[in-house]
Amino acid sequence: MGGEVSRGRKYSIMKRSYICFLAICFITLSGSCRLDAAQPAAKPVPGKEQKAAKPKPDPRLRHIPVEHHEYVKTLEKEQARMMSPWFKAQDLYHQAHEYATVFGLRVRRSARKKVPSLIAKAKKEEEKFRKAYDRFRKPLEKKEGELKDRAMKLSEKEGALDDPLVNKRLDELYDEAFVYGQKLNALSALQKVFHHSVKMPDELSLLGISSHDSTASQVARDNPKLVEARFIIKDCEADMALLEKLKAEIAANPTKRWSSSNEAHVKRAKLTLEKAVTVLEREVEKAKTPFLREAEKLKKKVESTQKKIEELEKRKRKTVNYYQRLSEYDGDMQRHLKAAALIDKLAIWKKPEKKKAPAKKPAPKKGGH
Repeated sequence: MGGEVSRGRKYSIMKRSYICFLAICFITLSGSCRLDAAQPAAKPVPGKEQKAAKPKPDPRLRHIPVEHHEYVKTLEKEQARMMSPWFKAQDLYHQAHEYATVFGLRVRRSARKKVPSLIAKAKKEEEKFRKAYDRFRKPLEKKEGELKDRAMKLSEKEGALDDPLVNKRLDELYDEAFVYGQKLNALSALQKVFHHSVKMPDELSLLGISSHDSTASQVARDNPKLVEARFIIKDCEADMALLEKLKAEIAANPTKRWSSSNEAHVKRAKLTLEKAVTVLEREVEKAKTPFLREAEKLKKKVESTQKKIEELEKRKRKTVNYYQRLSEYDGDMQRHLKAAALIDKLAIWKKPEKKKAPAKKPAPKKGGH
């Protein structure tokens, strides 16, 4: 528009833009209400107040917000090319996660070997999904953008917001845009799920220690026997828990019997547990000793440096270099103590409680009264 816009014209444009902005906010926020209203309503039961039915969650969509479940199930039927690989990828990642966390003397090693293959298969399915996802999403984004543009242009016309017919049309445009926006939100949720799925636990996290701790990671790398002994203990615990569960099920079922092979498995698990505990205790002391020894040396250096600083301060001499040394000695000492504490943490496990033998009933007395 050529020339300078008059003050009155500027004020009019600013007023309309502000009103338009408020209208957009209101329409967008209330769009969900209109969307719900657009759905076919259930017939009211006479004499009873109708409560809004909560959407039923689909257990397969555990990382997707529940409000998107119905639309995702619609996509499953109508966009199989996109959703079939998504479900396959999720199943494969879930299976990989189970194999990466399972414990048991026979199952752990074989399960861990399968994890890389499962992840590779999952990534192939994920790639198929992403290609179909991009193709499906682009038209929806374009349509949503077109509807918003049309609504914006309509609202910018002179006197538009004072015209009931124009306001009605704006409502319709923004309602339609809102529906597309919800679909796009559901699609984004589908894609974001992969951020959760691809994360596999590492060895340290399975033992309750953060893998982001560089000292902990170094301790684990330097003491593989200690870590393995801790895993074997978890294997034995898992096997014994399963056998206890099986024993309870057999006891409750008169058609089944606790076999000698079951008892042999229990004995084997207990024997392996005892050996692993012996190895763990030995490896803990072996791993801790160098750290504690070095920490003790550093402690003496810290103490002697502190005394030196005190002497220099009494004589009003410079102590900057000694404070720097003190900081370095103390930092090194703390690191060694932390490493020793982490080794102790790696060794922590709950020993099974020994079941007390039932008290024997006193034998009946012989003889008369």
